[in-house]
Amino acid sequence: MNSDPNKSLEVGDNEAADAGWIQTAFRFVQVRPDERVPFSWACVWFATLLGGYYMVRPVRDALGSVGGGKELNWLFSAVFITMLIVVPLYSQLVSRFRRRIFVPIVYRFLMSHLLLFALALKFLDASLQLYVARVFFVWVSVYVLFAMSLFWSVMADSFSSDQGKRLFGIIAGCGTMGALLGSAFAGYVAKPIGIANLLLFPALLMEIGLWCYRRLEASRTESQVAAQQLATGGNPFAGFLHVLKSPYLLSICGYILLTALCGTSLYLTQANILNETYPDPDARVAVFAWIDFSVQSLTVALQLIVAGYLMKFSLPLTLAVLPTMYLLSFVALGFYPTFWAIVPAVVVTRAVVYGITVPAQGVLFTVVSREDKYKAKNVIDTVVTRGGDAVVGQLRDQLKTAGVAMSVVSWAMVPVAVIWVGLAWMLGCNGLKRAGQQSVTSAE
Repeated sequence: MNSDPNKSLEVGDNEAADAGWIQTAFRFVQVRPDERVPFSWACVWFATLLGGYYMVRPVRDALGSVGGGKELNWLFSAVFITMLIVVPLYSQLVSRFRRRIFVPIVYRFLMSHLLLFALALKFLDASLQLYVARVFFVWVSVYVLFAMSLFWSVMADSFSSDQGKRLFGIIAGCGTMGALLGSAFAGYVAKPIGIANLLLFPALLMEIGLWCYRRLEASRTESQVAAQQLATGGNPFAGFLHVLKSPYLLSICGYILLTALCGTSLYLTQANILNETYPDPDARVAVFAWIDFSVQSLTVALQLIVAGYLMKFSLPLTLAVLPTMYLLSFVALGFYPTFWAIVPAVVVTRAVVYGITVPAQGVLFTVVSREDKYKAKNVIDTVVTRGGDAVVGQLRDQLKTAGVAMSVVSWAMVPVAVIWVGLAWMLGCNGLKRAGQQSVTSAE
């Protein structure tokens, strides 16, 4: 048998170089050898999840902005009512079934509805499209909260607090790279293929994400499977009760409520301005998609470079970054409530939410009970978030009817943001304290 030893050496050198590059990459992102397989599958899963959502998001924004800010206010209220109905059903799933069973049930349920909306937008009469748009807006708001909340619940259930500080920022960064591709794809193909056909792609990505989730589960050790795969038990309303009884969960609840209040205030302002600037729905889809692309470009830098090191340095400081950015944004909009002020404010605050705050919130839930990781977290992520949307939407509608200028509302949000900064610092300190207590208990 003829062989070229020089060629064999060259192949071996290339393989060694590739392995060395991979080892260097893992060291850079602070991933230990035993964490590499589950970490990698988590990254790919989140990339498919966010990539699909950022194909859906511009469609939701374009259809939801048809009626302007007043229409959005009532849609947010409808989302909140829907959450009150759906959350107990979700908790019942978590109580009765193992994680390997209820995760695919939730995601396949969401995928089937994407296909139904694609058919409705394509074949229903034009006179019904406005109603489809309203239902679609409500559904997407429910879809994204449940999909993302469930993902981060699994992450909090699969990794410890120390691992979360090192890994969650990078996992979020991989999701952002998927979001970048999803936003760019939607921006380029929305007009040529149409909204209905665009919705088929996120459904496909969710199925690929489920395959990655199964690989993640297969990578866990036998002891982890035994500890984490059992159903949580309890009743469907345990999430509500635990939030009310726990000062720690209540402080997380307050932090996320303020996030929703400030975020929705900015979102409704964005909708009013862009609806006037771009009256054509297809043009708005492209504009929203490129805004999303700008957000994700900044987000991925924060996630891959800043988040992990900032959380290791100071969790309280990490949580205080977002309210500080909202504080500066509301001051800017108080002086200049224009298109050129709202776009930078939206881009920066949303980038900080996904680039820094979401990974930090994931770390906060690593130190609570397993039942609270799924039930209480879901209540906070869904009911509290959309409750804040509904409240601020109705409040802004009343102020607008009374003739109050948008700049005045922005100034009114400034003291709210100041209070939020203090809450963020306190919450971060409590999270560190609980993590320390958990480490001592584990050692004993």
